[in-house]
Amino acid sequence: GSDAYQDSGIPFLRVSNLSKFGINNDNQRFLSESLYDTLKTHQPKKGEILLSKDATPGIAFYLKDAPGKMIPSGGILRVMVKDSERIRPEYLTLVLNSVIAQKQIERDAGGSIINHWLVDQVKNTFIPILPVSVQEKISKKADESFCNREQSKSLLEIAKQGVEIAIEKSEK
Repeated sequence: GSDAYQDSGIPFLRVSNLSKFGINNDNQRFLSESLYDTLKTHQPKKGEILLSKDATPGIAFYLKDAPGKMIPSGGILRVMVKDSERIRPEYLTLVLNSVIAQKQIERDAGGSIINHWLVDQVKNTFIPILPVSVQEKISKKADESFCNREQSKSLLEIAKQGVEIAIEKSEK
């Protein structure tokens, strides 16, 4: 709970820190190292999909690389693909973020104040399974898109810095 939050330490991943593009540090909360040690069985691993089930259900992010130390909140599921020869985790992530899954979530999720998508409902979500070759093509395009997005963000930062330098030099 919020009583365990600290100003620094091990990141506590809340639904608000999760997006389909990654993990953001906006309004990040932290836990102590000792609390992490008791909860480290919940540490996300490379190859898992983080999937929100509460508040904003249906946000999926694939952990392509091993993440740093963190503990996800109870509103985030750690999903692992059992048969990666049949369904690629990158593809599953895209389907979970698609309108196909979002419409099912809208139908299933309930809650008077905060939306909740129950684990049984998550398990029963219809996932269209395309041939693996098509899944791989889709996954490759998505990966290229993520790379292009990161490159765009980097170029935007460089441009911002260039403008700031230009403004400072002309003011002096």
